[in-house]
Amino acid sequence: MIGRLANPFAVALVAVAHAFPASATESGLDTTSITGSFAPAKPVKRENPRYPTKAVAGAMGGWVRASFCVEPSGAVADVIIKGSSRAGGFEPNVLAALPRWRYQPAQFRGQPIRQCGLEVLLQFEMPGAKGVRAEFMPKWQAIVSLVTNGQLDEAATQIDALESWNNYEEARLDVLRAYIARARGDSTAELRAWNAALSLPGNLEPALLANALHRVFALNLQAKQLATALANYRSLEATGAQTDAEREAVKELTEAIRGPAMLVTPGLMDENDERQVGAAVWRVPLLRTAFGFHDVNGNVARVEVRCADHGYVGPFAIDQTWNIPLSWGACSLYVHGDGGATLNLIEYPAENGQPSQLRTIDP
Repeated sequence: MIGRLANPFAVALVAVAHAFPASATESGLDTTSITGSFAPAKPVKRENPRYPTKAVAGAMGGWVRASFCVEPSGAVADVIIKGSSRAGGFEPNVLAALPRWRYQPAQFRGQPIRQCGLEVLLQFEMPGAKGVRAEFMPKWQAIVSLVTNGQLDEAATQIDALESWNNYEEARLDVLRAYIARARGDSTAELRAWNAALSLPGNLEPALLANALHRVFALNLQAKQLATALANYRSLEATGAQTDAEREAVKELTEAIRGPAMLVTPGLMDENDERQVGAAVWRVPLLRTAFGFHDVNGNVARVEVRCADHGYVGPFAIDQTWNIPLSWGACSLYVHGDGGATLNLIEYPAENGQPSQLRTIDP
């Protein structure tokens, strides 16, 4: 927890910082982990974002998850919103507050370095706003019935009219959005809704959580989102609800990641993602150290790699391969461009099939 706001209407803002790396084994690969000579950045000053006036007036809660880098000076830079609740307008205040944070910079071999791959989850809560209101559940159940009966347009209208009061209710509205998208055959919108519903731990009861994770894992495999499928399987495994078929799928997936074939992940710069300021961002965890792009449609501007103790930003190019040093640890790729642009991420096996124009990113 960072602290409490001076605003008496907003005394329950909670911020939890997660300074990744995830370990190398979490990606399903046996790669070199960060050595003991690396010391991660540590927070020195973190200012609470202002609780939005509209949210205070409506007694609304919400959440924002952001990724950022810490410069050698200790300043926060390159803030990206990874996810947020739909209502309340919390994102602009988070984007305004984070650049005012200060850190003791990361150290590598005794020298300050730029560190990326840091994340923070900020949860906005009003006093006493825990759980789901009694008046909310009958309305929620009525919308479930509409979806079951195929009245999808009416269900969507009622979701828009049923404004959530806190994060627990917002998660259940996202579940309804996922049901509607599935009934319409829109797997992209369905996956977006399920991801939003799963963004905060503890918002869904165990049975609904397990059902959501089963469905998300299947959608990840369908969309060839291999790294995300592995991450969601680990969450499913923690519930003890994984099936034999899912275990076998993960075994085959892990063998494919370690095998000699290229890994292809389709990417979409989501034009429906209104959380970002300016160009759209597509994010994907990397499973291998060498990658490139093919089949690009639309404008893609730049490539950003955020790793445990390093970061890289450079112009996008379709005729080269980037090679990340193993010592950088677990990495995520951020591709910046126009909404609606599509591309295929190609991850190359070690010393096999890499194009001639190989760019090694300097540490």
